[in-house]
Amino acid sequence: MGSPSSEAGRKTNEDYHEVTLLYDFWLGIYPVTQGQYMRIIERSEWMRNTYGTVCPGSFSNDVDAALYPVDHLSSRMLRNEYGSLDGSYYNRKMEQGVLFHFSYMCGTYEGSLTAADNTHKADLPSEAEWEYACRAGSGDARNAEGDADDIAWHSGNAEGTLHPVGMKKPNAWGLYDMLGGVWEVCRDGYAANLGTVAVENPFSGNGYGGYNVKRGGSIWEDATYSRSASRSLINTHAYPTKGNQGDGLRVMIPLW
Repeated sequence: MGSPSSEAGRKTNEDYHEVTLLYDFWLGIYPVTQGQYMRIIERSEWMRNTYGTVCPGSFSNDVDAALYPVDHLSSRMLRNEYGSLDGSYYNRKMEQGVLFHFSYMCGTYEGSLTAADNTHKADLPSEAEWEYACRAGSGDARNAEGDADDIAWHSGNAEGTLHPVGMKKPNAWGLYDMLGGVWEVCRDGYAANLGTVAVENPFSGNGYGGYNVKRGGSIWEDATYSRSASRSLINTHAYPTKGNQGDGLRVMIPLW
């Protein structure tokens, strides 16, 4: 995890270290799209009353909006509670929020879930899980063969607009748009320094002033941010709908 000192574009918050993940998980093939988000709004009265019926997305029209990633989400809007930042990887309790209703209203591969069911509940990946999935076994700066333009939408090729998901080259595990497009919010609080010690199932608590970490760069950053080790922070307190432009998510479902 992280980047070696020789990696071009490396930032100071990308400490290079060994990580062991102990549990399997599913991860969405694409970032959550505006069409998926509006399906949740359609099925959930609580979501409509709390967040309204306006999709937190931009740069799309009525014809193809469903295929664009959402890009105005705050981390508080996703999980709606600060317990996710208590320092424990194993605490997956969630109050009502986008991910709760993704599970409760739409179900998962295992079928519909009850409010008390923690099995296979949709969540955000930890930062370590995200990077593991992004790399798909690659130790290179990017997660697929080719240059940044082949893999990611960034400020040098996006022309200041979002694009539908799945238009760039996927990684070896068939995951699209892990780099560029929209930043993807993780469960962890942001830690400015990850350290160089080998760890198992790492998870940061409140971190840097109560901010969540986000990964992978977006259309608003140059290609040096479209790397597997790239990381930044998102304001946890932007609630309920004051997300920063360029912040999205990818759904993870734990298998434990």
